[in-house]
Amino acid sequence: MRRDDCVDVEQFPNARVVTAPDVFDGRAILDAVVGRFQPTTPPSRPTPQPMEFLLTSYTRLSTFLDVYAQAYALHRHAGLTVTAVGGGARTLARALSRVPSLRFDTVRLERPALPPDFPWQRVVEREQAGHITYR
Repeated sequence: MRRDDCVDVEQFPNARVVTAPDVFDGRAILDAVVGRFQPTTPPSRPTPQPMEFLLTSYTRLSTFLDVYAQAYALHRHAGLTVTAVGGGARTLARALSRVPSLRFDTVRLERPALPPDFPWQRVVEREQAGHITYR
């Protein structure tokens, strides 16, 4: 199992990656669980699409982190953008501080309900955001 196979696990605060020895690309485990088979079609993955999240004062942190983890697993290479409106900026700030592995290409802040001296530059330095725009 490679790190890329389970990178979405890192989006959960208490998760950790345990490296397992290479077992014929997982075939031995799969054969033990479901028996030998010959797939008729190759497995398909959805094409990565750019994703945008909208956070408002009504967005629950746990819900956002769940949705982010699912989107990150499928679309992390296509670009992730988050727009935080009003109190949604507080939710975003809590998420970024609790889960250091969160990554966004763009963070848009519209009327953020945070102090003006909030350390957004530190978020950029930790590479959690490519760039931040204010409205």
